[in-house]
Amino acid sequence: MSLMDHKENKLSLELLVPYLIYTYVLRKKPSVSSMDNRILWQKVGYLAKQLGMPLNSYQFNWYIRGPYSPAYTSILYSINENIDELIAQGKNFSLTDSVKKGLEPLVMAVEYAPSGISETHWLELLASVHFIKKNLNTDNKQQVFLKLIKEKPHYNIPDLFNEAWKALEDAKLF
Repeated sequence: MSLMDHKENKLSLELLVPYLIYTYVLRKKPSVSSMDNRILWQKVGYLAKQLGMPLNSYQFNWYIRGPYSPAYTSILYSINENIDELIAQGKNFSLTDSVKKGLEPLVMAVEYAPSGISETHWLELLASVHFIKKNLNTDNKQQVFLKLIKEKPHYNIPDLFNEAWKALEDAKLF
């Protein structure tokens, strides 16, 4: 099935697909204006890829704030340079209903954020827990938590970790 319904194809799908995924999940356009915005971009891209979205050409590796892809960041900067055209084209392109349905678990995981944590930190935590669990290849929650706090001591909050684990399970991300 096609990823998008469209009337015309002027912009590269390489820019349009990540743009549409991000705007669907977070209900706002991506931006390079702050570190938080760039982190949100990375984490939405990483988690959407885990849900089977067509972002396979982007390799995510561990970095300071969790899963990170330099190539995916360059897409964000290209989007920023073409934002007016993307917004105009966005009126002609949309994600298919099946893709939107595939992204719904991520939308719900974002909305599941406990009070007192920013959207950026919540997505960083979700992506980090997912990445660690996947790379340790384990279902052992304690092992994942210990690795998380070794890498990110500021997340040494068991209740918050448990909330993130539950959100990832509910989203069928593992």
